[in-house]
Amino acid sequence: METLSEWRVREEAEGRGYPTSHEQFQSYVDWGLLISSPDGGWPVWTVDRLVEIRQAKVSAGPLPRRVVRLRSNYQKFPVSPVLLRRAMIDMSGPRSITAPMRKMRRMNSAINRVLVRAAAGVDPIRRGGHSPLGPVPESWVNPHPSRWQKILRIPVDDHYFETKAAFQYHTDHSFGVMGSGAWPSEEEIPLEERILLLLVRDLSIDWMRAAISRRNAVLNYRRPTDLVSRPVKEASFTSDDPGAELYVVLADGCGLTDADETKALKDELRGTSNQYWAASNVHIVDKLPAVTVTR
Repeated sequence: METLSEWRVREEAEGRGYPTSHEQFQSYVDWGLLISSPDGGWPVWTVDRLVEIRQAKVSAGPLPRRVVRLRSNYQKFPVSPVLLRRAMIDMSGPRSITAPMRKMRRMNSAINRVLVRAAAGVDPIRRGGHSPLGPVPESWVNPHPSRWQKILRIPVDDHYFETKAAFQYHTDHSFGVMGSGAWPSEEEIPLEERILLLLVRDLSIDWMRAAISRRNAVLNYRRPTDLVSRPVKEASFTSDDPGAELYVVLADGCGLTDADETKALKDELRGTSNQYWAASNVHIVDKLPAVTVTR
């Protein structure tokens, strides 16, 4: 395969009207937008890619936004999930997106209208992952912008994040075709913002479902000796975040007789969730604190 030197790539791009410094070129490499060949050279099509990156500045502006936009063509720009997540987190900072709540509501409204057109069922805006699942609260699909960066950091598995992100690119394309009149235009909400909003919405739903499942697992836990009743009467966490502290009120006649049994039960309750979501500490109390989360 024919390859070019970096200097030659930059020279040809300059000939097309896009002069690029070595520092700029390296930043595109660092963001995964330009990938060298195994021998260390640059494939001849790198010139076209470099020009596209430079052109994207007009529509997308800062480099993290360009990363999200250009990733829509994965064949040309196969940005890794680590770098894509980093770009989205940068995009989610204060004042990075104008009127973020209005745009999130607009995306929810667009999803609703497109799915209604597709006869996907009643009130589809509240259906997680744009699928025919049970309704979810309004706050799940409209998370406050101050939580977006935390939501984007939640998935610890890069493959899971990449799968979720790829689904949003597919959604934006397919919903744009199915509901061209309902889907936000490029002028209303640019591509990179649509992808971010869709992903934050989807991950927010997953997050809240995981938080509820974590509490339900505690409430439904049974020890081998609990043939009928369950040991936990009430349970709540200090927040919906992974690693929040757990407070439990035990059922009457739970049967704890000493410190060893109490410690064993606490460990077992922590073990009802995976290591990521498990409680950082378990407190056995007579009454749940008012500040904990019981949903």
